Amino acid sequence: AAAYLAGADRPADGWQSDALTVNPFLGPESLSPMLSACRQHGCGIFVLVKTSNAGSDFLQAARCGDLTVSEALAVWIEAQNQTWLGSQPAGSPAATYGPIGSVVGATYPEQLASLRQRMPSAWILVPGYGAQGGTAADTAAAFDRNGLGGIVNSSRGIIFAHRHPEFAHLSDWQRAVELATARMNDDLASQTTLSELRR
Repeated sequence: AAAYLAGADRPADGWQSDALTVNPFLGPESLSPMLSACRQHGCGIFVLVKTSNAGSDFLQAARCGDLTVSEALAVWIEAQNQTWLGSQPAGSPAATYGPIGSVVGATYPEQLASLRQRMPSAWILVPGYGAQGGTAADTAAAFDRNGLGGIVNSSRGIIFAHRHPEFAHLSDWQRAVELATARMNDDLASQTTLSELRR
């Protein structure tokens, strides 16, 4: 936590990250130092809740009492964020979303919608768009009515855009990245609440 979640007030030898993806498999005590760092330095973490890979159900869909492991994590994340939000000034931007986000894949749109309902105060990092088969419509549940709350990731689709047939004619890989990013933004805007905000 000290090494990664750092800001201007943290040691220069830290990574000074704004946010970090963390694995909750060891339980809450492994996340406590991360939560403390978030509160102290204004950073955030993204907890793996329902990952986009095909084998994610092996553990994440296992039952934990009446809930799946993913659902139990969502309930825990929301409770932690509510503690944070209760200490923020009413109406401030910090009073909408807490410092604890989650990772929920676009490849599981039904679970994304269900998990969003369980954690309305969590930013959701959404992998799986593009190369893994997730569509813009599949990401829609991550966003609130103001077009906020979701962060859609498209690593391969952007980094390797120059390999895509649509951009293969370009000699400049940076231009391919630019065009792929613009195409992704337009795609997301047309299929999510962002489309309402653009009117």
